[in-house]
Amino acid sequence: ATVNPAVTTTYYLRSEGGTAPCAANVNGPVGGVTVTINPVNTWLGVNTDWNSALNWCPGVPGAATDVTIPGALLNYPIIPSGFTGTARNITIAAGASITTTGTGILDIKGNLVNSGNLVNHGEIKLSGGAAQTFPGAGGTIGAMRSLTIANTFGGVTTNKDLLIEDVI
Repeated sequence: ATVNPAVTTTYYLRSEGGTAPCAANVNGPVGGVTVTINPVNTWLGVNTDWNSALNWCPGVPGAATDVTIPGALLNYPIIPSGFTGTARNITIAAGASITTTGTGILDIKGNLVNSGNLVNHGEIKLSGGAAQTFPGAGGTIGAMRSLTIANTFGGVTTNKDLLIEDVI
């Protein structure tokens, strides 16, 4: 909401409920504040850990979650060996990236809209319950180590040439 007071006014901000980083208490007078409200399931970039609740609001995404990785952040998700990051539809904005390493797996249940950079030094798994497209018409994706197609319901359509160095 936009507030345009006729006289100088002191505002107090307070957020209740939830857990950090989705909730915080701000006490005392506040001057010149810009409030940014990210859509639900937007990557916050507190660190690089996909599976850290600090990076997502309201929490780590699952198989039915659509996520957005925005540009202009300091940290982007890395899914390292031994971990899996899962989401339904994933949007990677210009200037943003997702990286898998070692045995790390990015499990995509829906589609990928890639205007940024997808770096696959681990595994990308396409395991949706309906037709999927991969890797997105925009953005970049370099040579991949491993691509697993586990979609037996609608198949996968590639909309860009792919180079897979190890396993498909």
